[in-house]
Amino acid sequence: HTWIEFANRLLAPTSGVPAAIMLFLSFLLWRKSGRRDLFLFSLGVILFMGFEAWLGKIVVEGNLVPGHITMHMFGTFIILAFLLMNIFRSRREQSLIAVDSRFRLVIILTLVLLMLQTFMGTQVREDVDALLSAEVARNLLIDNVSFWFYIHRTFSLVLLGLVGWIFWKNATQYRLKSVQLLAIFVLLEILVGVVLVYGNMPAWMQPVHLWLTVGMFCVLVWQILQTRGNRATLANS
Repeated sequence: HTWIEFANRLLAPTSGVPAAIMLFLSFLLWRKSGRRDLFLFSLGVILFMGFEAWLGKIVVEGNLVPGHITMHMFGTFIILAFLLMNIFRSRREQSLIAVDSRFRLVIILTLVLLMLQTFMGTQVREDVDALLSAEVARNLLIDNVSFWFYIHRTFSLVLLGLVGWIFWKNATQYRLKSVQLLAIFVLLEILVGVVLVYGNMPAWMQPVHLWLTVGMFCVLVWQILQTRGNRATLANS
């Protein structure tokens, strides 16, 4: 993990510099055209990136302190949400997509449950880290993890059902391209989960599992942004 941490510290400035430039440009735009929303979203990105840097330092120095990993993950989600809101609000055409209120509600529910699933996943990750620190063999990890693993595994079927309903509803009425991407993400996520369970928790699959969760989060947030408001107009996206 030493090289991964080294690479992480090298890459951190590459995200901080563009964020600082974005904040500066959004400030100029605010002064010029009154777009305060873009400045506030950019400021939120900077503030949470600072929080993430500070928290990451604590996580590393504390040798993956339980609880801090979860906070670190959710801080990342907040940064991504601010970035997505900035992208959406900066588009020239912001016509929203008219969808059934129940359809949009299920998307929001899926996002909330994904956050809950992520929380449970971080608890499993902390269990695995503790077991590995105790020199438990990888082929024995599943037999020694806490109840969080079994809830996390079963809960994935709930998310699969919700995304399946969204996919079916979209295919029959709206045909949003992002829903297809969401379906791909959730199927890959479950496949990776199966590999983790029956493949003795291979270390290289853990970040893949995480990246797919991030992808699902981004797609769901984007769908909520696209379908919000009373000025919605029918469109495909």
